[in-house]
Amino acid sequence: RVTQMAGALERGAEEHGAHDRVMLLERPAALKGGEMFLRELYSRSDLRGGPDAAYRALLADGALSLGERSRVLRWVHAVGPLVVGADSSLLGRVSSDTSVMLGRGTLVERVGAPVIRTEEPSTPRLAMEQQRTGGETRLFNLPSGTREIGDHLRLAGDLELPWHTAIEANLVIAGMLQLGPRARIHGNVKVHGDAVTDRGSRIEGALVGRAGVTLGEDAFVAGPIIVEGLLELRAGVTIGSPDAPTTVSAHSLQMGRGVTIHGQIVTREGARVL
Repeated sequence: RVTQMAGALERGAEEHGAHDRVMLLERPAALKGGEMFLRELYSRSDLRGGPDAAYRALLADGALSLGERSRVLRWVHAVGPLVVGADSSLLGRVSSDTSVMLGRGTLVERVGAPVIRTEEPSTPRLAMEQQRTGGETRLFNLPSGTREIGDHLRLAGDLELPWHTAIEANLVIAGMLQLGPRARIHGNVKVHGDAVTDRGSRIEGALVGRAGVTLGEDAFVAGPIIVEGLLELRAGVTIGSPDAPTTVSAHSLQMGRGVTIHGQIVTREGARVL
């Protein structure tokens, strides 16, 4: 069914507001909410969905905004920016050629875009902390027993990197990893135990976690990230960069406020915005 106006959707609806036809909107439209699209919906322009709507699959050639508590069963793609309202559930693939903004309480499985955010970032807390603390980063002396194997260093136990220290090497850690505030690793990291990083920490490479990983506020990881357990991204975390997009892959993912990911999110059990 091709329609010029969104109002035609109401006249074509079946019982309980359901639509059992492929729908094509030619002009920008704003839906009231509560609709149920049992087949694909395609908009050739901008589209704003209302709250409590359900879609099988959705494609927009312009900007796309989904209302609160929206549901998508298969996939959704927008050529322009895609904004997802709070408490929505988007199964399958979510993608945009421009950007994706995920509202609080939203559940997704896979997301791909040049930039993925949980909300517009506020004033960076890391910049304020750097002005307050100052000082130069100190190189950290690795513990005795560290072995050089090929292109990496292997640690048999845990590694705790204190505040404002750095390591310039690729690391494989048999135990747990803990990075203090503003600690840095200039290289790739593989951790067999849990990994926890504090505020402003940085990993200038890939991060592989065999257990759970928690990245503290304003942390940065160049990526990619692969985590076999739960990955928690706290407020202000940034993954990848506009010039070097990457992939975040985890069994399950939790994201706080102001998280920014450049590239892809792939999960088995879903990613939720807290």
